[in-house]
Order: sequence, then C-alpha cells, then structure tokens
Amino acid sequence: MTSTKPYIRKRAVLLLYKVFLNNPDALKPAFPRLREKLEDPDPGVQAAA
Repeated sequence: MTSTKPYIRKRAVLLLYKVFLNNPDALKPAFPRLREKLEDPDPGVQAAA
C-alpha cells in the first residue's frame, strides 16, 4: 500500500476489503495503514478506503 502508483494503492485497499470479509481479525493490525489511505492524495484511493 506504499506504491508510488495510485492504481496499485487503490487495488491494495480493495483487496484488504476482501480479506476482511473472510478474516475480520485481520482488520485490527491493518487499520492504521487503512486510515492513512483516507488521506491519500489520489481521490480514487480515498474512495476505495
């Protein structure tokens, strides 16, 4: 989720969503990174978060 390409960051956030659906316990350790993506400069990444 630290790629310089917005498309890659967006896809990573969307993939996390699918992981959380199958394994809700994974949300707690990944939450700080996901929160960072809410402040991403790219609107597509923000929307995915």
